[in-house]
Parts: sequence; C-alpha cells; structure tokens
Amino acid sequence: FRAIAIPAALAHQLRGPHPCTWKEVVEDMAESFASQQFESKLRRALDRVRVVLDNAKTQPQLASEVHHRYDDKYLLVEGVTNAAAASQLNCLGALGLRQEQLARIQEWAQTSSVSLRFKSEERCTFLREETREEESPTKRVNEVSFG
Repeated sequence: FRAIAIPAALAHQLRGPHPCTWKEVVEDMAESFASQQFESKLRRALDRVRVVLDNAKTQPQLASEVHHRYDDKYLLVEGVTNAAAASQLNCLGALGLRQEQLARIQEWAQTSSVSLRFKSEERCTFLREETREEESPTKRVNEVSFG
C-alpha cells in the first residue's frame, strides 16, 4: 500500500481526529468484516441452540443484547475461559497426557514457558484376505451356443 492521505473528515470517522492512510482504512474495513462475520456465525449458532432447548425457561442471548452490570462481562469471560481450559485439558487427556505429566508441566510453567510437541505413529499389518459376492439388482449372463 502507498501512504496516501485521507481527507480529514473521512479520517475522523474511521479512526478519530488523526490522519490515516489507505492501508489503515483497509485494515479497519477488514476488522469490521471479520467482526460482522463472527457475529453472523454466533447468531446462527444461537438459533441452533434455541431449537435444541425448544421450551426451556431461559433462552440464550448475545451478551451485547442483554442488560448487565459492569462486572458481569468479567464473569462471562472467566466462565468461557474456564470452559476453554477444561476443553483443552480433556483433549490432552484424550491424546494420552496423564495426571503426573500434567503436574510436571505445571511445575515447569512456574519458571518458564512450556511448549508441547506431539509425535504420532501409525502401523498397518495384513490381517487376512476375504472374497465375497455382492448382491446386485442386475446380473449379466453371456450365453453362447454352437450349432
């Protein structure tokens, strides 16, 4: 992108009172599009959840559309973060991470950052050979007669 000055009125609407470039305008538009795309996916997911819950007393709503106290958003983030962390631990458990290994990782994390590297190996062995005849709605028969 070339750094081209944007008219002051447009710059004020997009980023505030300071001048900006076309690159910043495009970045703003991309961020806005991503936000709209995320909200659209979230609304579709909410519609599916409402179908599943059908006659439940409480229906899920977007946090931005519900009146709430200032502290409520922090409780929401804390709950979602805890759910995400629990999900990650379940995934690691499914991959074979044991409790004692998790404790060792937590111990390491107290003094430095920890990265996990996974290695997977698959083996295939020949079990047996089977032949079977499948039923078919049509059958082809060739007849030859000599006379």
